Amino acid sequence: MNELTRASLAELIGTFILVLVGAGAVASNQGVAVAALAHGIILASIVYTYGHISGA
Repeated sequence: MNELTRASLAELIGTFILVLVGAGAVASNQGVAVAALAHGIILASIVYTYGHISGA
């Protein structure tokens, strides 16, 4: 698998996870702080996991 394909796949997976967790946090109706915290934690996790692949 070439580098562009790997980076694109990492971006696709990362975006999917961010939207899934973010929408779930908002839909849980726990408040703005919980939604913001969920977005921040998942974004940090995605960058830590896929950053070396996509160059984030």
